[in-house]
Amino acid sequence: MGDRMPLCELLSRLALDGRRAVARDADGDVTAEVFLARVQAWQQGFDAAPGRRYALYLEDSVAFAAALFGAWHAGKIVYLAADTLPSTVRAIGSEVDGFAGAFAGALQPAPVSITVAADWQPLDPEAERLVLYTSGSQGDPVAIAKNLRQLDVEIATLESLFGERVGTAVVQATVSHQHIYGLLFRVLWPLSATRIFAAQRLGYPEQIAAAIADEGAILVASPALLRRIPEALDWSSLRSSLRMVFCSGGPLPAEAATAIEQLWRQPLVEVFGSTETGGIATREGGRPWRVLPGVEWRIDEERLQIRSAHLPRLDWFETQDRVEPAGEGFILRGRVDRLVKLEERRISLGAIERGLQASAWIRRARALLLAGERTRIAAVAELSDAGRELLHDQGRKPLIDGLRAALRGQVDEIAIPRHWRFVDTLPVDSQGKSP
Repeated sequence: MGDRMPLCELLSRLALDGRRAVARDADGDVTAEVFLARVQAWQQGFDAAPGRRYALYLEDSVAFAAALFGAWHAGKIVYLAADTLPSTVRAIGSEVDGFAGAFAGALQPAPVSITVAADWQPLDPEAERLVLYTSGSQGDPVAIAKNLRQLDVEIATLESLFGERVGTAVVQATVSHQHIYGLLFRVLWPLSATRIFAAQRLGYPEQIAAAIADEGAILVASPALLRRIPEALDWSSLRSSLRMVFCSGGPLPAEAATAIEQLWRQPLVEVFGSTETGGIATREGGRPWRVLPGVEWRIDEERLQIRSAHLPRLDWFETQDRVEPAGEGFILRGRVDRLVKLEERRISLGAIERGLQASAWIRRARALLLAGERTRIAAVAELSDAGRELLHDQGRKPLIDGLRAALRGQVDEIAIPRHWRFVDTLPVDSQGKSP
């Protein structure tokens, strides 16, 4: 490992040592020379394509990184799509000039040349290079633009905080690089720090155990997967190889974090942030959140406000997160934008979910509005072992009656769900978010 390389100079710096391994795919280590050849092939493909705005989707992280830098060095702006579904294509089709990667009929790279002859000129760190999508307060996707300076500041912070602890560990991940968390932790940070990253995403606990059994590695994971790590698997080899676990994308229950640390015997670092704000804070061991270096924060009527170089401007940004101070940090108390109007009253869907999750019968819950002639509140709940036992032995009515009774006094009477669905597992995407 050498000094961290700024993204705008990354390719010219990689070219200084073509034999260095930068990634790993199914065929083995990918050297800088091979990676740069793939970047050049993508750059040539983008150079020949009209327009500047291209949606990109590729499952393989090495192929994705090559396409991303190829597009940037061809002067393109990359839009990161969450998937290749027809609905996604329709939603962003009017915002882009074309599609690249795994989309049907999409732009592909030129043939890869063995000899890389490109003169990698520095990129403009202030130019808009990336557009990501996040859910707005009404659930509609919102486009968030980023420049390389913002991304570089985050990477520098991560390396200063964790670089020494991570060392030369290989980066393995269960999350997609098509979102900001996976993009930074799985691709851009390791590339910048010359740390090998794996091409394939790990989807199951068995894959994690196998992939991390042979050498030093870190795991970039989501709460959805960490909540369901089975103790019965043989984790003995992983314990000697795993160096750190990172988790982001949603709240991880304290008991799940403790269970992971005890099972794997390695520290778990939770990362709090969003697509809009970038990284905000981290915590370990269930302690209060502490903001990252360079992030200023304050609380205004329970809302967290921040100011940092991760934002496009150095102005105060009001988040949708409710917090309360705790020592030198803060504790999260839910989202403001989970408020809805029902019969002219403001109802917090988050408060309903927290009330349900306080029950010994519920592991996780989501509250939602059902539209119709009359708007109603419904709850979808993932039962605990105790909840499943009650449902099996006594049926739905005693379970629902008990949950309604538990909510009384915590939420408005009209906020108590009228419709219920009990599931074995709440659906989540690769980032651990409930769709």
